Amino acid sequence: MAAFGSSVGANSFLSSPFLEKSIGPNPQTTRGATTHVYAHPREPRIIYPSGNFIVVKNIEDPSDCFVYKGHSQPTTVAKFSPNGFWVASADVSGMVRVWAWDNPEHLTKLETFPFAGEVKDLDWDGESKKLLAVGEGNPLFAKVFTWDSGNSAGELVGHTKRVLSGAFKPQRPFRIMTCSEDMRTVFYSGPPFKYTHSNPSHSNFVNCLRYAPSGDFCVSVSSDKKIQLYGGKTGEPTVDVPDAHAGSIYSVAVGPDSAQLLTASADKSLKRWEVVEGAAPTCTHTFVPVEANAQVGDMQMCALYCSGQIFSLSLNGNINHFSCDSALPVRVIQGHQAAITSVKVNREAGLLYTGSTDGVICCTDANTGLSTRLSGPSSLKSVCGGVHSGKVVGLAICNNAQLLSIGWDDKMRSADLASNEVHTEVACAGQPAAIACAGDVTVVASGNDVGIFVNGGLERIGGLSNLPYQPTCVALVSDGSEVAVGGDDNKTHVYSVADGALTEVTAIETRSCVTAVAYHTNNNVLAIGDKGRQVEVYERGSWNAVVRGKWVFHTSQVTSLAWSPDGNFLASGSVDANIFLWDFNNPAAKLQLPFAHTGGVLGLDWISDDRLVSVGNDNCFNFWKFKPGDVK
Repeated sequence: MAAFGSSVGANSFLSSPFLEKSIGPNPQTTRGATTHVYAHPREPRIIYPSGNFIVVKNIEDPSDCFVYKGHSQPTTVAKFSPNGFWVASADVSGMVRVWAWDNPEHLTKLETFPFAGEVKDLDWDGESKKLLAVGEGNPLFAKVFTWDSGNSAGELVGHTKRVLSGAFKPQRPFRIMTCSEDMRTVFYSGPPFKYTHSNPSHSNFVNCLRYAPSGDFCVSVSSDKKIQLYGGKTGEPTVDVPDAHAGSIYSVAVGPDSAQLLTASADKSLKRWEVVEGAAPTCTHTFVPVEANAQVGDMQMCALYCSGQIFSLSLNGNINHFSCDSALPVRVIQGHQAAITSVKVNREAGLLYTGSTDGVICCTDANTGLSTRLSGPSSLKSVCGGVHSGKVVGLAICNNAQLLSIGWDDKMRSADLASNEVHTEVACAGQPAAIACAGDVTVVASGNDVGIFVNGGLERIGGLSNLPYQPTCVALVSDGSEVAVGGDDNKTHVYSVADGALTEVTAIETRSCVTAVAYHTNNNVLAIGDKGRQVEVYERGSWNAVVRGKWVFHTSQVTSLAWSPDGNFLASGSVDANIFLWDFNNPAAKLQLPFAHTGGVLGLDWISDDRLVSVGNDNCFNFWKFKPGDVK
């Protein structure tokens, strides 16, 4: 049984007996800024911000995820307490929340605003009793407070610009150091903590600062490419390494034995350094995320140790796992970083394909949940590795050999299913809205145009242009002889397809704009979903209503429809964040999956007769499993 957050309250983390697995997104990154990723003190898990959510991912099984949905603003950082029982997380509004990790309900212990601005970094003291928050306040840039009440534990002054990182000395006597865009590090003694001195050791933004687990030294890294070490108890500069990288250094991590450092840089490399008391650190190994042809997306934004293993985060969201003696990653954890807008399942291969608002398309194993990003000539130009330069709005499988995708770059692109490589593209007649395939026949709705394509989507052989309505969704019968086109004119237009010519068969009126259409597995009925939250089913041929006025339990626009392979059930998803399963043989029976995706369900497809996958605005995709009799 898996847990997931709901929109009904910050403390609500409901459990669904039907949720088999929920896979969260990879970290969201910003070019030129550090993304802080932290590890659990005992478990093989990492924690990081992504969108409005905090994601906890098991590094041994990346499909084992927990997504915390208690923030209403984009999150910036999260960190486990040293005892492993609590998590502190923060967002751009300045809110810091402390919530339970070891409790299945993940109850909130504290909610506070340490200062009026974005929180950039957090740290716990070694006893899990105090928290340090730093960021962009005015005039306050840092605050230390108790973890359970939010009471101040000192006054942290000394910086004149945004503070980017801070750290507690792990043992008593406790000390704090912070670093800032004012190119200084500041040392505080306490508690109660107070300003002691500042160090003008860098000549550019100081991006990250960390204390060694032993407390013997502290280290900072900067955009001036320099590594600076300080005495752990005094905060005085000791030794440094100028020009440690060829580019800005964004992150540093200290090894569990306090004898090694990891640094991550914009020069697309990760370096390991040996620390010897009284001497400058020496580089002992260099890691790179790719063997050749490194792109902007391969910049290294974070370095960390987790369970004694070496990890880094790339600008494109890849989580790279390195062995101690290998220059290249032994494993790369890939995934989406943005809202997932479409999904298509290849049932024969047990794979599912998902597209997101940043143009990225991923191929995911339906059994293991491990994802691989599709690549091609267009993805090399994109920081995030997107196949499209805009939102992916539709995916379809053609001839069981090609994956066709359409995006808001007004292109349809084709990828080989065997290699996951994008190789061709075709211009759309306008901004595309929907795509459907049956055999070698492909229908693309874009602008006021519906086009018919063959030869794997490469050749347009006909269609309709300058339509009096704007197509919103399309569906094809399995033999490609008929297409249903939903429109913004509150009608579903049904056309026969013959040699590229479309002949209108009928137009089915609905109460509002049509937003989803789906033909039954046996091609005998057509399901229609609209903006007015209604789901209807019509019989082909006579076009009489089979189900009408009964499936109206959504509270907002229906975004997607999908028939189960055996045709017994219809799944519908909506902006209201709910999924409903409707029993076609018993229209009075239904199963509601509430709060499936925060922000709305955007796509559905069936893996098998008893397994469903859904995607949505929460950047996640969820696997659902059902038994006979669940829909009642």
